[in-house]
Amino acid sequence: MKPRLILTALVVLALTLIGTMGLGPRGQAQEGQPSAEAGVAPQALMGTAFTYQGQLKKDESLVDGACDFEFRLWDAASGGTQIGATQTKTNIGVSNGLFTIRDLDFGADAFQGEARWLAIAVRCPAGSGSYTDLSPRQALTPAPYALALPGLWTEQNAISPNVIGGYSGNSVAGGVVGATIGGGGLSSLPNRVIGHYGTVSGGLNNVADNAATVGGGDGNAASGSYATVAGGRKNTASGSYSFAAGRRAKATHAGAFVWADSTDADFASTGANQFLIRAGGGVGVGTNNPGSHALSVYSSRSGVAGSTVHVTNDHASGIAMTLESHSTDLTLLLSQHGTGDILRADSWVGGWHPVFKVKNNGAVECSTLTLTGGSDLSEPFQVTTRKERIEPGTVVCIDPDHPGKLRVCQEAYDRTVAGVIAGAGGIEPGVVMGQTGSVADGSYPVALTGRVYVWADASAGAIRPGDLLTTSPVPGHAMKVSRTDAQGAVLGKAMTALEKGRGLVLVLIALQ
Repeated sequence: MKPRLILTALVVLALTLIGTMGLGPRGQAQEGQPSAEAGVAPQALMGTAFTYQGQLKKDESLVDGACDFEFRLWDAASGGTQIGATQTKTNIGVSNGLFTIRDLDFGADAFQGEARWLAIAVRCPAGSGSYTDLSPRQALTPAPYALALPGLWTEQNAISPNVIGGYSGNSVAGGVVGATIGGGGLSSLPNRVIGHYGTVSGGLNNVADNAATVGGGDGNAASGSYATVAGGRKNTASGSYSFAAGRRAKATHAGAFVWADSTDADFASTGANQFLIRAGGGVGVGTNNPGSHALSVYSSRSGVAGSTVHVTNDHASGIAMTLESHSTDLTLLLSQHGTGDILRADSWVGGWHPVFKVKNNGAVECSTLTLTGGSDLSEPFQVTTRKERIEPGTVVCIDPDHPGKLRVCQEAYDRTVAGVIAGAGGIEPGVVMGQTGSVADGSYPVALTGRVYVWADASAGAIRPGDLLTTSPVPGHAMKVSRTDAQGAVLGKAMTALEKGRGLVLVLIALQ
């Protein structure tokens, strides 16, 4: 009868320390890059070997003597795939059936939280005959899984072990230390750490580089040193110390913070140390309802010290705020819903004092007003016409048939002369006064005082600077005063000459 070998596994499998690894010469860590070696002393490695103890019987009798053993690690109780290389242990002492194998080691990738079985073959006495396969395979008891809790395993090194969880295909690049993959991952979409001390907390298809962090999500990459992707989808933080979150945020410059909403389009930084937000629904500060505004800020504090927004630029030639618009609508709207002033401007030159104020009734107060866009004082009027041409520079008179309105002057020395339609010769009105919707409203700004170009006729005499001007028989034109009874019909004084014919003359309006 063929001898029958029986192995009883004593559930006593323990991790052993199998040595200490020394480090070679240390490299110099570059500033801004985490180092795997600088300033770190070698550590004793726990290793991946474990101790196996068992009891061997032959024909129901306990074996004594020396035997040879072969160990193979499998991923199934039968069939399946062998894990690692076959371990052969020769001349192992067996006493009263008991034996101990202290250095079974199937490599760092053998235990990643999945079930494993040992297939054992034995030859007794040692060195003679062939090996006998023992059946069934031995299911490994939990002690070896101190290297890997279910779905979580470690990679030993001399500096800082890597911790890997989740999908078995999640990985840490060779030579990298201090890496953490908390979980997640999927077939063909694993999580990876490719730099020292990188972290991927979860999600899938994420990658982290040197001391960078990906919180989760899908398809995110924190490839800059010390960069962070909080989560979301297809975000990239490739600048050192950068941050990206949301959907397709691209923080490609050092120190850039980029937050993108759910829009399926890239939103990328354009320079270092930027703080960028894409929020199609608006950004609210102090409010959760920004409405259709790109930025809505709300507060309930009072006074200057409690202003909702405070902007300071302390550069000697700096500008605290600029507003730019390319629309056909307003650039700035100030809306007062209380009883206070609409706008106030203060000066601190020579001590604090207000210099400009717009009151809530539209009244304006200022210390000095300088106008650079025009040179005359005008009022708007409606001008009646008998098909005469009305244009800037036209002399107009009071229309007795239409109260409050003017007409084109038709006669010489007309004592109803009122002024000149402003805007001729490129000289615009400086001030236009009127009241919308009243009799003091109209379509034409009429210069009542100041400098303005006037259409003139020199047929009654050449016009020279200093000459008084009055109305002429030519509709809408002025001419030189040549009579002594022109009082009440004088339009003003000529400031330029007109030797002959008709043309524009600059006039200082002074009705008299």
